[in-house]
Amino acid sequence: MVSAACQNQEKPLGPIRVHLASDPVTLDPTRVEDGVGLQVSALVYRGLVQLTERGWKEGLASRVQASNDYKHFRFTLKEQAKWSDGQPLLAEHFAAGLKRRRL
Repeated sequence: MVSAACQNQEKPLGPIRVHLASDPVTLDPTRVEDGVGLQVSALVYRGLVQLTERGWKEGLASRVQASNDYKHFRFTLKEQAKWSDGQPLLAEHFAAGLKRRRL
């Protein structure tokens, strides 16, 4: 006999439905400029940090350091940060995304 606490089987949650005023122009987080696209990106993607009314809030970064002139930032990734497939999330992944945005 196996107790329910020992059974580590999660039930699938099913689809999440969100009402949108229109279709987003793009789902590419480096190209989003419309309100609907921003709404979808906020639901799908998680960033290094979130800017709140009280300052920085942790995202995938555990620490943020800014230069005195706020032109340079250093982010320390959480060690447990992983992609949805379990692969480690690396600084190079964020660097590639930022470089793509500049194109």
